[in-house]
Amino acid sequence: MRFLKRRILQQAPPNEPRSRRLTLIRWVYLTVVLMVAIWLGNFLFGDRLYMRSEGLVLGEPAIIAAEFPVTVRDILVREGETVKTGKIAAIVSSQAVAETIARLSADVAARVIRQSELRIRSQVVDAMIPIAENRQKVAIDTRRELETLLERRYLGLNQRTTALDNEYHGVQDFESLKSEKRIIESELSMLGTALAEAKTAISDLRRIYDDGRLTVPIDGVVTRLAANKGSVVRSGEPLIELSGNQRFVLAYVPSLCRERRR
Repeated sequence: MRFLKRRILQQAPPNEPRSRRLTLIRWVYLTVVLMVAIWLGNFLFGDRLYMRSEGLVLGEPAIIAAEFPVTVRDILVREGETVKTGKIAAIVSSQAVAETIARLSADVAARVIRQSELRIRSQVVDAMIPIAENRQKVAIDTRRELETLLERRYLGLNQRTTALDNEYHGVQDFESLKSEKRIIESELSMLGTALAEAKTAISDLRRIYDDGRLTVPIDGVVTRLAANKGSVVRSGEPLIELSGNQRFVLAYVPSLCRERRR
């Protein structure tokens, strides 16, 4: 009797490229299904989870303008150029500013001359007041002595009248000088205040004008040139428009009524 020898069956080697391809297809399928589920959930229930709105991303707006009517001499920046704070963007000139500075300078000069005249007059008054005061005292003392002599009938009435007249003029001159001194001091005080204000106005005007140089107020990008070389621009009108580097979002949020209707 013959025994059959058991044969060991060899398993066919797996198809590895095909297995990897099936795994990749499976993951792609699951990813697509997940994305579709997320899209449907967002479409159906997104409004209940977060707020939807449309909007714009904007930069901080700024303009370069003059505070007085000017003529543009030169534009030193271009559209789309990135600029830094303090950069000279334009050179302008202003006839109004030049005339104002000239008028204020002439006013300052006139006030300085008047101030000098008042100071000279004040010195003269200061020198005359002691003399007038002494004259007044002498006139008073003389009149008193004459009255004593008049009572004893040593003098005539006309001499008493002359003494009274001298006393009157002495008092008048002394009081006039004192009044003039007070007026001069008051006028010098007001003149000094006005002179300081005029000088401050000239200084501020020169600082604002800065020889016609207009500088960039913020870091950003030049978005538009509103004026060209040779243009005459009125006070406050923009010459250059800028968009700052600092960004913010302008969103259009739906109203509550619209949300309720949904």
